[in-house]
Amino acid sequence: MVWPFALLLTVVLLFYSASTFRLTSIDINKGEAILTETNLLKSKRIKSYPVRDLQFTYKIGKPGLRHRVVNICRLYLKDKEVASIIPDHDGWTDDTVNDLAKGLASLGVAKKFIGYGSKDAEINGL
Repeated sequence: MVWPFALLLTVVLLFYSASTFRLTSIDINKGEAILTETNLLKSKRIKSYPVRDLQFTYKIGKPGLRHRVVNICRLYLKDKEVASIIPDHDGWTDDTVNDLAKGLASLGVAKKFIGYGSKDAEINGL
């Protein structure tokens, strides 16, 4: 009687993986940040935020127990996290995350202070 449970668990996990949205691109133009998320079924969800209300952090950290130490960029809107961009997740690389942080800093987006618990990462090329 174990196999029906295993089959049900497999179906639930497949459905969850296919329906979970992942951040695939961030476009910044005309004072707006446009975040595009897609799932495995190729459906898109687009969110738009005014750049003047955004804040960001660019910190050194480990996203998980078995991950390497990376530079993580997080976007906030009025003290609420709206996106977390981590290298090696969803197609993001170290260079693209650094380029995003550099672009945000050059646009004058405020850096958010979240405490002394983690060290700020260096933005290369700024």
